[in-house]
Formats: sequence, C-alpha cells, structure tokens
Amino acid sequence: MATLKLQFHSFKLRCEIFPPNNNNNNNLTPPSPPSGAPSPPLLLAPPQPVFKEGDVLQAQCVVAGGRPAAKITWMLDDIQVVDGLHQPIITSEPGSDLKTISQNITRHLLADDGNRRLVCKAEHEAMDQPRFAQRQLQVIYPPKRTEPGPITIFGLKLGAEGRLNVTVRANPPPYVEWTVGDQRLTPLRVSEDGTITALEPEALGNGYYNCTLLLAHIAKEDVERTYYLKVTNDLGAEEFAVRLSTMDEPAGVELGTGAIVGIVIAVLVLLVAVFLIVFAKATDRWCFGGRSHRTDIPDGADSEAPLPPHDDTKGSENPSHDHGDYISNGNAKHPEKKPDTAV
Repeated sequence: MATLKLQFHSFKLRCEIFPPNNNNNNNLTPPSPPSGAPSPPLLLAPPQPVFKEGDVLQAQCVVAGGRPAAKITWMLDDIQVVDGLHQPIITSEPGSDLKTISQNITRHLLADDGNRRLVCKAEHEAMDQPRFAQRQLQVIYPPKRTEPGPITIFGLKLGAEGRLNVTVRANPPPYVEWTVGDQRLTPLRVSEDGTITALEPEALGNGYYNCTLLLAHIAKEDVERTYYLKVTNDLGAEEFAVRLSTMDEPAGVELGTGAIVGIVIAVLVLLVAVFLIVFAKATDRWCFGGRSHRTDIPDGADSEAPLPPHDDTKGSENPSHDHGDYISNGNAKHPEKKPDTAV
C-alpha cells in the first residue's frame, strides 16, 4: 500500500504518493480517464421532403464527443438495417482524447419504405439508454397490382347483390374509372339503368386501396361480360380486366420452398439416371458390356460353335438345289433351273 506524505511549505499543501519500500515514483501508471458520454446523434440527409420509388437515399449519422467512440445502429422503424452500410469512421478531436464516429448509408428506396422512419441509434457505456435521431420517409409511386393477370370474382349468386373489389397500391391516392360495356363510370356515378354504381376508393393503409364496383343484382349477362378498371395517379396508370363467376373459388395447391427444392432435385436425379443408361447402352459399358451382336445363331444352338461359311448356309430349305449345273447357251452360261422337290 502506498505511503502518503504531507509537507507544509510557504502555506502550500503538497501531496506525494510513494510506492511501498521505494522512493522512486517513476513506476506509477496514471489512471485511465473516465468514460465520457457523447453528444446526441445527428442525422444528415437530403432536405427534400418526398422521394420517388427507386431514388437513391444517402444519409449520414454523426455521434461526437465520446470517450470511447459510440456505437451506431441503423434501423427502419424498429427493424435493423444491414444492407447499404458503409464502414464507420472514427476521428479524434484536436487536443482532446474524445472520439467522433460517423457512418453513411446508401439505400434504393422501395414502395415499402413509404411512411417509415429512418433511425440512427447511438449507444455508449456512459449513457443509461440509447439516443436516437430519425427522419420520416415519404415515397411516391404509380399504381401497382397486388396480383398478376386477369381477376375473377368467385362465389357470386344470380339475383343477389355483387361487389367487384380490386385492391391496388398507389401513392399519391388513385383515381378510378370503370368501363361497363360502352359506359364509363367514375366514383359515385350510376349506370343508365341504375343497377351499377362505382364507389370511391377505400384507403386500407400503407398505400393500399380497395376499388369497388357495386351491382344491385347480378343477372346472367353480368356474368358473361368483362369489366375494365383503370387506376391512375400523377405518376402513372394501371388497367385491370375483371370477370364474375357464380362458382366457388377453386382451392389452390401451394407448395413450400422445401417441396419445390425436393421436386427439382428429384427431376435432376431422374435426368442423370436416364443419361447414364443411354450412355452405357450406346458404349457397351457396365451391365451392357457382355451383349452379343450376332443375330444369325439359331435358337438352341451352341453360341461357342463356329458358324458355317455363308455359301453353306444359303438355300438351307432345299440343299439339293443349292448348286445347279450350268447350261451352255451360246457364249453365256446360265445355271440350270430345276423344279423344287420335297426333301
């Protein structure tokens, strides 16, 4: 334990600390400075209030005056972001041991980013709880489909009221126009016979809208026709073809990722097996290597016996007529033809 020595000189108090049994104080290690809490985080981003889908957002979070440097985490609402992050940069302030940390983020904005908060969270051992800096994102985009291809509304009944509901996504809010035959209906307009009404788009939240065409009672001709919907806003338009059906919606078969992977692997294994069989058969390999190509061995004959000459086997049905005598007729000789006789 160190010895504390107090001396009075000219009314000044001096404190000296000596290691035990040692008058040399050069071996003392100064204590580490205490942790210093940094300043609140600062989020730097473009000043524009609204972005378009596909725009590239570049932002920076700066946390200054920490001992040691603070930790920065980026989030969208409460979800941590790991894509598009740059390497953090730590610098020392001139004449001080305080550290400043900064980190940039680059993100291609999506429709899903609309109405979300881009958050920079700063954490430090000298703070009881994290501190935050945030920026609200506004992303606009043209109308979008929520499902591809033509739309069929199932489960309607003849003579009953029918609603044609089409869900779209758009920001800013969309304008809708229905086409029924040669009539065009905008919201709150009614068809000439008073049986069909176009309703105002219903906001469902997060840029989704429900566009509805109301049929007072469904007739046979309503089921046979196609209804057309056009959805527009300041950034673009999207068109839909809608049909009605009095049948129940068919049950779809949904395959999970594991099932799809299993099917693909099974098909590949089958293709490889077929290829190996064809290859082995064509090159006389493996189990096809012992095949004989001789097709002129009679049934029951010894496969090891030598085959007779071709001339000896010709005309085996009537061997006595195989070699006919030649008859001279002038300069040419022709084989004498003899009538076939039973053997």
